[in-house]
Amino acid sequence: MFDRYAADRGRRGVRSAAAVVLLTALAACSGSPQPPEGAAWLSAGAGGHNSSAVAREAIVSPETAWSRTFGEPTPSPAVIASTGQIFVAVDAPYCNLYGLDMESGRKRFCSNLGPAVTPPTTDSVANVYTGFAGESRSMNEHGQIRWSARVYGTPRPAVDLKDGNVLVVTHIGQVNVLDTTSGQHSMPILDLLPSPSYSDGPVEFGDPTAGVQDCADGGAACPVAAAPAFDATSGTLYLVLWRAGAIAPQLVSLQYTGGANPTLTERWSSDLLPAAVSSSPVLSADAGTVYLADTDGNLLAFDTESGARRWAIPSVGGTDSPVVTADHLIIPSTGDNTHLRALRDTGESLESAWDRYDLSQRGAMAVADSTLLQVVGGAGSQALVGLDVATGDTLWTVGLPDDAGYATGVAVGPDGEVVVTSALGEVRVLR
Repeated sequence: MFDRYAADRGRRGVRSAAAVVLLTALAACSGSPQPPEGAAWLSAGAGGHNSSAVAREAIVSPETAWSRTFGEPTPSPAVIASTGQIFVAVDAPYCNLYGLDMESGRKRFCSNLGPAVTPPTTDSVANVYTGFAGESRSMNEHGQIRWSARVYGTPRPAVDLKDGNVLVVTHIGQVNVLDTTSGQHSMPILDLLPSPSYSDGPVEFGDPTAGVQDCADGGAACPVAAAPAFDATSGTLYLVLWRAGAIAPQLVSLQYTGGANPTLTERWSSDLLPAAVSSSPVLSADAGTVYLADTDGNLLAFDTESGARRWAIPSVGGTDSPVVTADHLIIPSTGDNTHLRALRDTGESLESAWDRYDLSQRGAMAVADSTLLQVVGGAGSQALVGLDVATGDTLWTVGLPDDAGYATGVAVGPDGEVVVTSALGEVRVLR
């Protein structure tokens, strides 16, 4: 189904159209290996499932190697290419996308993009996909523009479709499937909401940032607040959509066919959700269940075949996406200064796996193999802890500066490095 990907991978990251042709031919002849995707943290949620969990181990008791302060908030996790290149978005009016060297922290580039910068996504050869109001953009690891594509609205984080295409959904529900090499559309645009009609006369497209302010709360003015989840094996996509005139959003699944002439069709829509959703759906490792955390703190599970709700647990935690492990453990986002806990999905409901009432959550988390990585503590006493994800037992604790702030992201590098971003505008690498 996704046979174009192998042919396209060698073409990424080149600097000119002539180089594309030359390097692709050379790669085909030489069979040069590409870096393994398994060594990367490709998106805010680590990959298409948005699970924030990877199979590789993190370094035990890592120490701070370097930190860098931007002077403006870093509202989303860093993403890491398999080469070790770090990409991080900054909420700033000037340089708002940085490329950093994992080893030294040296700035490789800083790009001044437009308003409402999209959290980045990277691929196996360190190309980065981002965007801003009205535009999707790809750059190479040096910050050089590979292509730009106009879109209607402000892009949500891009999704690598693993076949030489990337999916870009805007906050107003426009779905674009773009060739990763050229940025050209690989199929007609799909509008999840009714688009303006030219039959009624001239169409004036509005401000591409209109309604973006509602995305943080999943409000109706932002019909698609977060990145979709994607399962490459089945070609299925899952996103939360607030349809025009609806009183609540729905979970929607799309089928992507891939191939030379890809298509997207709607598979199903769930019943109306009990509350707004501002975070991304998360798929289980077997892609049989999709999880949502809504803005009321509820945790919901849906069957991916039918869209039927399997269970809903009220007031489990916070509004961010949960971490989901390969053995059906769910670590919910419990909000600032609330205790850590893990739940197990039994198929029909949830049961408690463990609770750590002595640890107060201070932001995002991640799982590296069997270790849960979490920033904990309060004002004046923050730390990065490594916990046995199965039991909740502490494996190690590493102190952080008192002013580290709320962690907006925790990511795991190719060699087990831990990369922490904070709301105060800092990126910190521990190894």
